[in-house]
Amino acid sequence: MKLNNLMRQLLLTLLLGSSLILGACSQQSEPLSVDEQVDVLDEDLKSVFADQEALDKPLTLSEAMARGILYNLDHRVSVMDAMIAKGEVDIALLEVLPSLDAQGKYIKRDEDNVISARSADSGVQTVPPSIFQEDERTTASLTLGYDVLDAGLAIIDSNTASDKVRIAEERRRKVVHNIIQDVRSAYWRAASAQILNDHIEELIAEGKTMVSELDKEHKSNYSSLVSSQQQMRLLETMHSLTSLKAQLSTAKIELASLINLPPRADYVLAVDEETIFNPNTIPELALDPESLELVALMIRPEIREDILMQRVAARDIRRTTLSALPGLNAFFGYNNDSNDYLRNNDWTEFSMSITGNLINLFTLPVRIEQAKNKEKLTQMRRRALVVAIMSQVNMARLRMDLAQERFGIVRQLASVSRKMRNVVSDNSKPSPSQTLEMDMQAALNRAQLHMAYAEYQNAYGRLLNSIGMDPLPPTGNAASVSEMANVIGQRIDNISPQIFDRLLAYLQERNLQTTYRVNDVQVVHATPKEQSEDVTDIAPAAGVSENTESVQYTGNAVRTPRYND
Repeated sequence: MKLNNLMRQLLLTLLLGSSLILGACSQQSEPLSVDEQVDVLDEDLKSVFADQEALDKPLTLSEAMARGILYNLDHRVSVMDAMIAKGEVDIALLEVLPSLDAQGKYIKRDEDNVISARSADSGVQTVPPSIFQEDERTTASLTLGYDVLDAGLAIIDSNTASDKVRIAEERRRKVVHNIIQDVRSAYWRAASAQILNDHIEELIAEGKTMVSELDKEHKSNYSSLVSSQQQMRLLETMHSLTSLKAQLSTAKIELASLINLPPRADYVLAVDEETIFNPNTIPELALDPESLELVALMIRPEIREDILMQRVAARDIRRTTLSALPGLNAFFGYNNDSNDYLRNNDWTEFSMSITGNLINLFTLPVRIEQAKNKEKLTQMRRRALVVAIMSQVNMARLRMDLAQERFGIVRQLASVSRKMRNVVSDNSKPSPSQTLEMDMQAALNRAQLHMAYAEYQNAYGRLLNSIGMDPLPPTGNAASVSEMANVIGQRIDNISPQIFDRLLAYLQERNLQTTYRVNDVQVVHATPKEQSEDVTDIAPAAGVSENTESVQYTGNAVRTPRYND
């Protein structure tokens, strides 16, 4: 009786609780209120810029890249995506476990459960009306079940989930590559704005004053023509300076967003014009185009993601076939019934069954064909991506060569302009308007040189992005901004061709060739002199060795005199 009362109270409690929950769920949610929105935004604004190192010194390019990796919110989202993907693996593995079902039931009848029996031959009643079950009773059961087919499907799903973890990691790598590229582009434009903005604004203000003064001259028709021509030249130069200023002025806000600083944050970049006017501050990647293509096809995150997607598609074919097979189920259970009319109130039972949907067997060829078509689609997408990556590498290399050529021409132009100004100043006494015009032209040449250098740096970054070069080795988990900045500075801006030797040698051994060099493969294999790095430091799956070496670079930076306009 105590057991009956306990089961009755438990079931009544569960019934009451379920009724309350269902009643609460049936009510519609409230509209979004202003107070709720303010509370959410207040929490977001407090946490967006929290838990990061203070920026209390001039910011170098490597430190900006490190901050972008550590604090950029897009990167944090990609890290969370990878964490969730890892959790899906654990959840998929849980499906391999057997099921354990517990059941408790309270039964109450208003009439007795009476049965009788009669002979099948004579129809005479053989058993008088009898009560075999109590009006009020409880039952309980605990059943352990295992489905072999579901376990097999769960193992396939866990393998697929593992590949999706790797896919999430490749997508995280791509996010990092884009952050590094965007930081490099914004940094050098922001550096140019930091150096030039005050001078450009001063010249534009002087130009506006001079244009107003020239507009007031009414001496003669010739003088008016000369004044108008000077006004025209000043206004054209002012327009060019204003356009360049507009291109540079937003870079600091873009950089702040990339490294997760407030948009109006006041920070200083650690850069001067000696760096910008020195072409040797931009490293070169001395690899032939074919080698660059092979490196890109091996370590670009997009191609690795598509190869993993083909794994998933091939596994889906096996899953489709397996799901059509009949399932083998095994059950072992313990049961209890409080019915006093039973001789044994407790008993165990075991059963096995085979169940399957015959329709799945009949439709299996159609579904397998569909799964194979999906695999073929994955292959075609990857092949299209291979062609796109090869094109991107060659375009990036070409753009870097063009940017280098343009930087050299603009640098010569600035030098010639400075010489011409010195000659004019030495041989004649220019008017204030002519002096201002020369100053503005010199500032324009100076700003164009800054833009050409920023474009040169951007082209170099895009070349690294096109081959999939990671700013950090796979094991490079730095604890602080400065530590990560040191690793990035050594890895990104001090690259020699020898860093890819081991990978390229392995590809040559495997006879991997680009399409237009089938008969003559020449893979660069230089002897490491100044720098060497394990292949696994470049791409997680590009090599087999677990030993990693730090990047060594002994090149000396060449300093040039400060530009003087």
